[in-house]
Amino acid sequence: MIISHKHKFIFIKTKKTASTSIEATLRDICGKSDRITPLGELSGLPARQRKQQNVVSGKFYNHMPAKKIKALIPVDVWNNYFKFTIERNPFQKVISAYYFHYNTFKPKDIPLVNNILKGMQTDFPVHGFHADTLEDHHKYLEAFMWSHLNRYRCWGRYTVNDEMLVDKVYQFADGLPTMFDDLAIRLNIDRSDLIEYRTRQGFHDNRFTYKDLLDGEDSKFSKRIKNFFKKEIAEYGYEY
Repeated sequence: MIISHKHKFIFIKTKKTASTSIEATLRDICGKSDRITPLGELSGLPARQRKQQNVVSGKFYNHMPAKKIKALIPVDVWNNYFKFTIERNPFQKVISAYYFHYNTFKPKDIPLVNNILKGMQTDFPVHGFHADTLEDHHKYLEAFMWSHLNRYRCWGRYTVNDEMLVDKVYQFADGLPTMFDDLAIRLNIDRSDLIEYRTRQGFHDNRFTYKDLLDGEDSKFSKRIKNFFKKEIAEYGYEY
C-alpha cells in the first residue's frame, strides 16, 4: 500500500495481480513524507527496497482495504488523491495463486495439506509437493481451492456494499506498461522515472496452461471460481 503526498495518489494492493511489482516501481518516485508498507522477502527485492516508510505498526499494512485506509486519513486527502488498484481475470488469478502456494510450501505445511486431502477422501499422497502429471496438479489444485480460494477474492478491498471506493481499477491483462503510461499522464510524472520492477516469478509449470489445470469451463474448478468471483466477472466481463 502507498499513500503518496508528493504525487497525490493512493495505491490499494490486490493479490496475484503484479501489485508487488507495481508497488516496487512506485516506491522510487515517492517522497520522504509518503507512507509505504513493507514488502516481503518473497518479492525477491533487496532488503533496502522492501523497507516500510512512515508506517505506524498496527495501523497501515500491506494489503489494506480501501475502507480502512479511508478511515485513517484526512477527508481532503481521500477526496482529492487519485485512488487506484488492479484486477485480474479470476480464472488466471486462481491458477497463479495455486502455483505460488505449490512452489512455496514449506515442510511444516505437509501435515496440513495431507489432512485436507484426507478429508476430501482422495488417495493422493503429499510428498514434498511434486506433481509429475496433470492429474497430480488436479489433486493439489482441489486441496488449494478447498482451503485458500477466499484469500484471493479482492472485491472487498476496493468496494463497500458493492460501491467502488477507488477512481480506477486497472486490468492486469492490459499490461503494466499501459498502466504506467496512464499513471504518468494522470499524476504528471515523467514516464522515464517509472522504472518497472519484476518481482519474483517463474512459479508456473510451463507444460500446462491455466485451462489445462481448470479442466474445462464446466469443471468443478471453473464452477467454483465462477461462484466465488461472480461480482468481478459481472463487473469486468471476465471469461474463461
